[in-house]
Amino acid sequence: MMLRVIFFSFISIVGIGVIIFLYILFFLPTLDTMIKIDKNEISKKLNSNQTILIPTEFEVKNVYLIDDGLLSPHIEVHLSNEINISIHSSNHLDYECRKNVRTKILNSFKVREYQTKDGRVIYIFKDGQLNYLYEFYEIYRESIDEYLSKKYFK
Repeated sequence: MMLRVIFFSFISIVGIGVIIFLYILFFLPTLDTMIKIDKNEISKKLNSNQTILIPTEFEVKNVYLIDDGLLSPHIEVHLSNEINISIHSSNHLDYECRKNVRTKILNSFKVREYQTKDGRVIYIFKDGQLNYLYEFYEIYRESIDEYLSKKYFK
């Protein structure tokens, strides 16, 4: 009887190990899903014809298309001064930390603002069919706010 319990316990552990291995192998996104693209390709990759909101005051370091084949693809833009922008064509974009949220209006954008523990600011807003997540340090708030406030008035 005890031998059966040990045998079935062993089989169960091996089975769970195989399931975890297969999950990691087939379902977790790989680095191959991050494809470097040119800044001018963003609209095309997101199937959008609208203007992409990237502040011109900062240098664009890298632009990546993230496509895991399951969710709709999105774009990651890395600017100078550790400013990151995520652009999504999905209907809703949220930030996992719901603390310290406040809403403000910049131009016609209803911006949800979050503060991270390390002092970074997160802006989430929608422009047309695209959702944006800006992540930057507090010292760049004025520049980002000015860009978003004046974007359509130039």
